[in-house]
Amino acid sequence: MEAIKTKLRTGVLRKHILDEYNITTDTLVKYIGRREDHRVTPEELKEYAVRLRVQGKTLQQTAAILGVTVATVKRAWSKKKDSPEIKEKRVKYDNRNVLSKRDRDQAVNAVLCDGHTRKQIYTQYGINALTLRLYILEAQRKETELLREKDKDSGQNDDN
Repeated sequence: MEAIKTKLRTGVLRKHILDEYNITTDTLVKYIGRREDHRVTPEELKEYAVRLRVQGKTLQQTAAILGVTVATVKRAWSKKKDSPEIKEKRVKYDNRNVLSKRDRDQAVNAVLCDGHTRKQIYTQYGINALTLRLYILEAQRKETELLREKDKDSGQNDDN
C-alpha cells in the first residue's frame, strides 16, 4: 500500500499501477482514496447541464456556463441523452422560418450545384445550419432514390 502511494507521489500513472498490481480502479480508490484535487460533480449540476443541452447549447457553451470541464458535461449528457423523456424534450432543430419548397430547392441547389458555402446560404435564408443540413440530406436521399428507379427501369428494358 505504501509502495503504491509513493509511486503515485512520484508521478507514476494510475493505469500503470493498476496493470502492475492487477487491481481495479475501484480497489485503488477504496484503499488509496481519491486525488486531493478531485471534485465530485453534484447531481443538480449534471441535471442543469442536461437541461442546457436539451435547449440546444453545445458542449463548450454548457461547460462555460456551468464553469466545469467539457468532459464533465459530456459524461452527464451521454448518460441521459438516449432516455425517452430527453428525446421528447430535445429541440431537434429551430424551424421558425420554414422555407417554401421553391426556396428550399434554391438553397439546396446553391450549396450542391453552385458552390456556395452553407454559412452563406443559411444566413441568407434565415434558417439555422441544422435545418439546411436536413434539407440537403433530404434532397440527396431523393436524388439517390430517383437514380435507383432509373437504374431499375433501364435494367427491365434491357431484359425485353
